[in-house]
Amino acid sequence: MGSEIRKLWAIFLVCAMAAGTGLSFSGCSMLGFGNEDEEVDTLDNELGSDQADAKDTKNAKGGKGEARSEAKAGDLQSEIKDLTEKQDETQKKIEGLEDTISSLESTLKSLQDSKREVESKLNEMKVGSGGASNGEVGKLKEKLAGLQDEIKEMKMRTTEKKTERDYKKTRVSSLDGVSVRKSYDKAVQLFNARKYEDALDTLKEIEGRNAPDDLADNVSFWIGQCYYKLEEFDKAADSFQNVVDNYPKGNKIHDSRYMLGLSYSALGEKSKAIEALQNALDERPPSAIRDKIKAAIRDIE
Repeated sequence: MGSEIRKLWAIFLVCAMAAGTGLSFSGCSMLGFGNEDEEVDTLDNELGSDQADAKDTKNAKGGKGEARSEAKAGDLQSEIKDLTEKQDETQKKIEGLEDTISSLESTLKSLQDSKREVESKLNEMKVGSGGASNGEVGKLKEKLAGLQDEIKEMKMRTTEKKTERDYKKTRVSSLDGVSVRKSYDKAVQLFNARKYEDALDTLKEIEGRNAPDDLADNVSFWIGQCYYKLEEFDKAADSFQNVVDNYPKGNKIHDSRYMLGLSYSALGEKSKAIEALQNALDERPPSAIRDKIKAAIRDIE
């Protein structure tokens, strides 16, 4: 009997150590240990989800969390300003290059016209009476060769300027992409600071600039969140519906279905709310979202 107890105690210790280190052993299952499947709430904690909101409220006594977020938003605004200045400077250089290219192309066209005129005269001399002297023909051929050299050089210069312009355009596009993402981060921090109107203004500006595909659904989702916090539930519902309709494979789809149901509920549209939440449940969301959906359905019913 004592031997049996010692064996069970040894198994217990091994399993306890395995659980503490994240390891699992098949023999531990009978004692209730071992890894369980983990499902993560898709609402980004740092982006002000309901879960993160509650956590921030709990941890940020005296509004310290909001103050930190507001300070981060200010830092991001400074970075965005620097990026905008670089964009403007590069854009001015592009405009200067466009003027140079236009001038070069105009000169090139004139040279090509002159070349055609010389070629036409030479052809006339060959076909004509033959009254033209060798000296005249030689001068025309010499002029033609000079024009050909100038055209070649002009084409090369034009190509160089176009290459430089295209590179700077790519640079502007790259800076714009960084600026958009910085603006998105700024909106997130404003949201966390509970400055919902400021966050909404920033997100709407990003939306107007055609946010990158990988951000578009997030932008629409957080616009909806801002409207929801501002109690403009009809607009919130429109934003969440936009994610559901246009970004079914995006990372905000489950959250948007859930928030769509809450928005309808806030509008007093019980049947729509239940339908939206049931649809959200049918799409097999992660466990954290699923639990919230079920709780919302119970509250509405």
